[in-house]
Amino acid sequence: MKAMSSLPTVIRNLKDSCPHCIRQVIASLGSKQLDHREDSRSESSKMPAKGPTALQSQGTCAPEREQVSHLCPRTIFALACDPGTPAAVLARLAMDEDQSVVERVAENSSADRYILATLAWHPAKEVRMAVAENINTPYNALVMLAQDTCPDVRFRLAERYNISFELLEFLADDENPYVRWRARTTLGRLNGKQQADLAYAV
Repeated sequence: MKAMSSLPTVIRNLKDSCPHCIRQVIASLGSKQLDHREDSRSESSKMPAKGPTALQSQGTCAPEREQVSHLCPRTIFALACDPGTPAAVLARLAMDEDQSVVERVAENSSADRYILATLAWHPAKEVRMAVAENINTPYNALVMLAQDTCPDVRFRLAERYNISFELLEFLADDENPYVRWRARTTLGRLNGKQQADLAYAV
């Protein structure tokens, strides 16, 4: 029971409905391996090689790659959604054949910079849209997404209030009128808030 407390919350919630998968998760992702999360995040500061297959060369998730593939779809989906899932497991799930699983990884607040920078090259626009919205996405990946061929991806980026003014100003001149309007609206609200903060300070 003590070991169970170190597992992702959503997996603890599934322990009654999917016991076979939970036994595999406990065996392969016990408390000792969960401690590797910080080591994985320290490696995430490095930008990946170009393209969506970059994660395949990452050695940190090799043991988990085989174990996760044997889990049932429901547990795999739950792991992809859970912010308590170790980064090494998320790296494996980022290569899953099910696009909905990859989308959940791209949305996950615990997905590290390495994973998100790699998924920024994903062929599915829905995945790239999720990456554009994730607060952990590195700046270099955001710059690339600001030039994405899909206007929906650029629109998601233009909606964000926590990216640089430089990127928003770039999107404010976008060729797509909806992206252009959204970026200018975001900039206008940020400028208004900035002026209000200054007035309050004075």
